[in-house]
Amino acid sequence: PQYLAIWALVVSALSFSACSDSMSDDVGGVQDVDTRPIPPLEDPGFTRCSEPIAVDHDRDPQVVEIHLRASATTWNPGTGELSGLGYNGCVPGPLIVAELGNTLRVVFDNELEFETTIHWHGFRLPNAMDGTPAVQNPIQPGERFTYEFELVDAGLYWYHPHIDVDIQVERGLHGAIWIRDPAAPDVDTAVVVLDDVLLDNNGQIAPPTEGMMAMMGRHGNVLLANGQRAAEVHIEPNTWKLLALVNTANTRFFDMELEGHEMQLVGTDGGFLNAPVAVDRVVLAPGERALVLVKGDGIPGERYRLLNYEHSISSSGGGMGGMGDTIPDGAVVLELVYGIESAEERPQPVFPSDSLEPLTPEAPVHTWVLGGGMGGGGMVFTIDGATYPNVPLVTAKFGLATFVIQNDSTMDHPFHIHGERFQVIESNYLGWKDTFIVPANSSITIVSELSNPGDWMYHCHILEHEETGMMGILKVEP
Repeated sequence: PQYLAIWALVVSALSFSACSDSMSDDVGGVQDVDTRPIPPLEDPGFTRCSEPIAVDHDRDPQVVEIHLRASATTWNPGTGELSGLGYNGCVPGPLIVAELGNTLRVVFDNELEFETTIHWHGFRLPNAMDGTPAVQNPIQPGERFTYEFELVDAGLYWYHPHIDVDIQVERGLHGAIWIRDPAAPDVDTAVVVLDDVLLDNNGQIAPPTEGMMAMMGRHGNVLLANGQRAAEVHIEPNTWKLLALVNTANTRFFDMELEGHEMQLVGTDGGFLNAPVAVDRVVLAPGERALVLVKGDGIPGERYRLLNYEHSISSSGGGMGGMGDTIPDGAVVLELVYGIESAEERPQPVFPSDSLEPLTPEAPVHTWVLGGGMGGGGMVFTIDGATYPNVPLVTAKFGLATFVIQNDSTMDHPFHIHGERFQVIESNYLGWKDTFIVPANSSITIVSELSNPGDWMYHCHILEHEETGMMGILKVEP
């Protein structure tokens, strides 16, 4: 099979997990609700979730206003009731849907017992709206904060905290965002939030530990798609389905194939590719997204499984590090379920490419060197020989900028840069990326047209590595 390590995304709305929401909406009193129809998007079908797709509280067609609350909640992924955290009582949080060019306003209330923020992963947005400790004070319990920014890129994105991120994301604080391009064809779409969860012997979310978990990351022992261990995506014979996949797991790389089907990779982190790429396998590191087009040429009434295979993050093998991973190769992520009635055959949809042109690398502005080892307080992961907040500041000017990410460690690291988008020179397709797999004992070169001023965080998106220091700041200046 052809293996494609995606810096990508796949769009498919699966049935989201069980969630509860007993909170009333008191934001600003009585609110107008935008009742415009949503273009073809598979119903997430959350169980007991009052808001699987976030409600737009502003009638202005150019403004999407979402109300989010973070709080303790319970949810059932198919293993039994879990105590965790959720946005609006749901795990994952409500799917936010908007269009390219809209203004997104999110009124956020922290109903947790501890501080948090929301980071808008992948967006090119004003620096003050990025939701990181570099630009925002933590939102304290009982406080409200409003995020607002213009949507300048279409595609699949996601939201999550950027404080104690390993614990808060694992316990349920994450959700997907689908930004439609009005120029794109109206193809049936399913947004799929990929995740795993580590359960203890009591069937509850296991508490974090040090040692091997800090080194190898936290691998779950239950695979989840939209918060469930048994999710379905529906397709009618002879039609096309766009799967929008986002990997929100702490550590796990998803390495997936779809039984009996070829997949067409049509988009990555930052939107659509300049041309589709046929793939047999899709690999998504934590934080990456992929847009995958599937033709409904299977047998009516049949089910086809999206299967996952182990992807070791260590060059010495044993990528799970003994951290409780009991998931075998070929585990089912979701099932593609065919209807009985065949539709009239349709041509393959053609997606807008943003007139992508390859950027030509120049002498690098900076080479980031990734490393790690035992420190005085245990395992640490470093950038340029230091841990956050002591990683040296990197400064770059507007315009064409080339960077090298050199991984001197024996582990793969998914490297995420906020606020800008990049092309990966070593990639075999042309698309925009904000999260990149940097293989062990290897390096990659990335190029951008920097245009977004501010202090932008960058870090490994294995969340335990981020929390042990593998993070720094890129200052972009006019």
